[in-house]
Amino acid sequence: MARAYADYHPETIAIVVCKDARILWLYKNPLRFPFVQPSYGQPVPRGSSYHRVEHATGVTSGPDSCIPDLWINVERGRRAPALFEQVYPQRDGYALILLKLEKPDEEEEEEERALERSWRVGFGR
Repeated sequence: MARAYADYHPETIAIVVCKDARILWLYKNPLRFPFVQPSYGQPVPRGSSYHRVEHATGVTSGPDSCIPDLWINVERGRRAPALFEQVYPQRDGYALILLKLEKPDEEEEEEERALERSWRVGFGR
């Protein structure tokens, strides 16, 4: 179910399945969601809300913003997208982590790059 949800959801999401704070599976649409750095068998990143907030079994946490570098590879020189986590703890140490990616507006990003280029020309004189 998680695989289909991640593939066909209209927003850019990934679902991480973990047990005892270790990643078991990762479901995402590879064409829409970027490469996830921690891989199978590795621990859930320390800065994740999985570790920062006390969770009750069977109760989904609210969306919590996180540092994108914890989960995804951010290209150098590009603005990092906003990344949000929701944790759904289950019995016996299992948990689902929903990662939701909000990419920056392309037009806004191009304006920032043009502004940076104009600064370099002005300071280089």
